[in-house]
Order: sequence, then C-alpha cells, then structure tokens
Amino acid sequence: MLIPDRPVDDGEMQRIAIETGFSETAFIMYGRRNNGGYDVRIFTTSCEVPFAGHPTLGTAYVIREILESGRPSKVILNLKAGQIPVEFTPDGRGIMTQNQPVFGDRRSLSYTVSQGSEMGRPSRLYVDAAYDPVSGLYSTQVGGRVFMVAEGEWR
Repeated sequence: MLIPDRPVDDGEMQRIAIETGFSETAFIMYGRRNNGGYDVRIFTTSCEVPFAGHPTLGTAYVIREILESGRPSKVILNLKAGQIPVEFTPDGRGIMTQNQPVFGDRRSLSYTVSQGSEMGRPSRLYVDAAYDPVSGLYSTQVGGRVFMVAEGEWR
C-alpha cells in the first residue's frame, strides 16, 4: 500500500503495481479524507479493480493506525465500487460491510482456446456458456464437463 506524495496517474499506478508484483497494490490518494472517507485505488498486476477484500481491510487498518492515530472505531474507504465502511472492534479487528454486487450484461458465448500442445500438435479446449433467464442459472461446458452456476455458487 502506498500514499503518494504527489499526483500519480493511472499508468504510473499500474506500473508500480507491476513492479511490486503483489496480488493487489492499494493507493491511498491524497492521505486525507474526502467525501466522508479516504479515496483508495486498488491495482493488480494487470488492471485496476473496483473492490478487493484483503487490501480493503489492510488499507483501513493502516489509515486507522497511522493517518488517524488509532482513534476511530470506523474508517470509510471510497473505492471504485463505492464507499466501504470498516468498523473496528476494541481489540483492533476490522469488519467491513460490502456493497451488493453489480453484475454486467448476461450473454451467451462460445469459443475455443488453444492450450499448448499435446503429442506434438496443438490441443484445443472448447468452452460454451449460456444464461437461462427462466431458471436464473448459468450453464458452462468446458470440454465434456458441465457446470451450473447460480448466485455465485457452483452446482
């Protein structure tokens, strides 16, 4: 996690995240409150993400202990996913309240993926996914196996 001492753009934050090589790198922008919380951006080594649990809790802890001198019982992070409050128990454990997930467009897809070579010739992996609006289930077929996904659970 970093608190930049000067303005940094998206490209620079992405380069720093790549250089550190961590799963996620959090940036506390400006080091002060804005709109009731602290503006925080989270980058992986490949892109910015709107929310990630571990960096949210870790960043809230650092804000509480360093920027707020361990005083507040609640810290609010302004993430791309919205404001995320993290409340602290008397022994210092953070408990975050996550926003409801927002899902993108539902669509069917079908494609073939090349995955290395098998016995000297390229092998292919067939993937097919579809959404059934009546049942609310996603059906995904990878190779010969079929997976059903509903509300984020594997069935």
